[in-house]
Amino acid sequence: MLKIEQSEENRGNNKNIGLFSKLIFLVILIILLFYVFFYLLETHKMPFFIAFLIVLFLFLFLLGFILKNRKKSILSIFPQFRTKITREDQRKKYINQLERRPRPDILQFKYQKPLITKCPNCKMILTNFMKKCPKCNYEL
Repeated sequence: MLKIEQSEENRGNNKNIGLFSKLIFLVILIILLFYVFFYLLETHKMPFFIAFLIVLFLFLFLLGFILKNRKKSILSIFPQFRTKITREDQRKKYINQLERRPRPDILQFKYQKPLITKCPNCKMILTNFMKKCPKCNYEL
């Protein structure tokens, strides 16, 4: 129980650390982009609109790396795959399948004469309504 509680606390701490680091990177990115914007305006004598578009493109491009979400699997879309089945649950299902026994009424049936037989003399395949083998004239 103690290990489980500690791991849950660590998950919360890891989330906070990840969020804090993303915010720091975002602030640094904004400061650098302001610097690039003013550098483009003063040294290269670019129009305001073009410099703004360049900085906006850089901001959106680099923002994608900072705020990247983890990939979701396709199976997580379907509700039957959302819950993870533990190994014990799978074992219980397997044991339940093994414990099933056939019903007694399934085993009660009558044997019938086979529809296809072989001639005992020449081994030709015959249907059950034939009284004589057409090949060797052996009577069945």
